[in-house]
Amino acid sequence: MTMSKPEHALADKPEALRTAASVARFAPSIHNTQPWQWSIAADAMELFTDRKRHMRLTDPEGRLMVLSCGAALRYAQIALEVQGYRNPAVYRLGQARADSDDVMLARLTPGGQVEPSEESIHELRLLMLRRTDRGAVRDEAVSPSVLERLRATCEENGAYLHVLRDEQVTQLAVITGHAQRIVESDSRRLAELDEWAAAHQEEGVGVPAESVNVDPGRVRVAPRRFGVARPLPPQESTQDDSGDAAASYAVLYAPDDAAPAWLRAGEALVAMWLEATDAGVSVEPFSETIEVDAARAQLSQLIGDVGYPLLVLRLGLSRKPEFTAAWTPRLSVAEILREARA
Repeated sequence: MTMSKPEHALADKPEALRTAASVARFAPSIHNTQPWQWSIAADAMELFTDRKRHMRLTDPEGRLMVLSCGAALRYAQIALEVQGYRNPAVYRLGQARADSDDVMLARLTPGGQVEPSEESIHELRLLMLRRTDRGAVRDEAVSPSVLERLRATCEENGAYLHVLRDEQVTQLAVITGHAQRIVESDSRRLAELDEWAAAHQEEGVGVPAESVNVDPGRVRVAPRRFGVARPLPPQESTQDDSGDAAASYAVLYAPDDAAPAWLRAGEALVAMWLEATDAGVSVEPFSETIEVDAARAQLSQLIGDVGYPLLVLRLGLSRKPEFTAAWTPRLSVAEILREARA
C-alpha cells in the first residue's frame, strides 16, 4: 500500500477512513488474533473489540486483546495523518465488559485536511517495515541512548518501559519458565494456543510456522514455540552461540490496570516499536508472564511494583536487513469492517 504527499485535496473522508482501517490490519496483536472491528460512518471511525477473536483462556481479562486494539488505533491515526487529516480526536468510551460482544473503545473524528508532515510519512514507511522478529539478534548490544529513547517514547505516549538489568533477566527467565509450565499443565489452554498457531491460518490470522524460531540456540529466556513444539528450558548462554546474549529485555507497563490504560499502552507500544525499527532494533514480544496471574505478580515485583505489566519485550539489533521477517497473515478489510452507522 503506497501513500504519498498530496498536491491537492485527497480522497473524501469516508474513503480516507476506509484506508485507515485497511492500514490498521497490519498492527501487531496477541498471537496475531487481530481482535478488532471498525465501524465507519460519514465523518468518523469507531474501534470495537471483537470477541470472536478473543482468546478467553489465554487472556481472560482481555488485557492483551485491548492492548492489541490500541496498536490498531495508532496505525489508523498514522494512516489518517498521512492522508492529511491531522490530529483526529480520540474519544475513549469506557472499559470493556466481559458480558458484551461489541465493546467500543475509541472514536476517531478527523478534522479538515492539511498538508501531511514528513514525520507522518516517515512513520508510515516504518509501519510497513515493522515485523515481529523471533530470530537471533546480533552480538552487539543496543546502545543505552537508544534504549533511553525507546523508554521516553513510551512515557510520552501514556505507558512505561522498564529495561531489565542482567540479574533481572535471570529472574525473568525463571518467571517465564514458571508461566510456561503452568500453561503446559492446562490442556484446554494449550489447545487454544495451538489452535491459533495452526488451525486459523487459512482464515488470515494466527502465527505461521515460518514465523517461529524453532532453534533459538542457547538463550537466557526461552521463547514460546506455539504449535511447532513446546519451549525448551532456559540454558546457560555464551557470547558465541546464544541467540539473545546481547539482547536487552524490557517490561511494558501501565499506571493502572483498566481498559483505557491497556488501550493507551497499545498506542505507546507502536510508537516505541516504530522508533526501534528506525534504529535497526528488532522487537520480540513475550506474553507468557502476562497470561498467568502468579507470573504477572512476580513480574510486577521484579520491576518494583511501580505499575501493571502488560508485555515483556526482547530488544536486539536485527540480523535481517530492512526487517525482512515474513509477514504473518492478515484478515481482509471486509472482515474487520462493521456496517456503517447512520
